[in-house]
Amino acid sequence: MGPPDTARFLSATPVLASLDIGRSVEFYRKLGFTALHAEQDGYGVITRDAIGASSTSSTRTGIW
Repeated sequence: MGPPDTARFLSATPVLASLDIGRSVEFYRKLGFTALHAEQDGYGVITRDAIGASSTSSTRTGIW
């Protein structure tokens, strides 16, 4: 283990805004991801190997 001021990231899970959770999940399925959860106007979770990502409906967050 390094000095206290050295950070080490073991993993990260981005949360992506989406206008359409279903279409976003389908896009990632075509890339080989597995959908763990998909709720339109809600939240989606995908995974592949050691990589995961989440999508949240941008209509809920007010981003767009």
